[in-house]
Amino acid sequence: MNNYDNAFNLMTAEQKTNTKFRDFLTEAQKDPQTERHPIGSFLIMPVQRIPRYKMLLAVCYYQVTNPVGYFEKYARRSRRSERYE
Repeated sequence: MNNYDNAFNLMTAEQKTNTKFRDFLTEAQKDPQTERHPIGSFLIMPVQRIPRYKMLLAVCYYQVTNPVGYFEKYARRSRRSERYE
């Protein structure tokens, strides 16, 4: 079990047994700063970040290992934009 699961399970258990905690979360969700998101959506954000980094690194690796295609693509775009200047 990872930290997200632990945090989510603890939060769920506290919501069931602790009325002050439940009331706090209800009020916090109404706050405009939270954009009306429940706390669970904030818990998942760090977990979602990891796959994004993996995709970014895969694209960077591809661009470094295939530089010709990368530069050709942007050179074509540059030539197209020069026609309109």
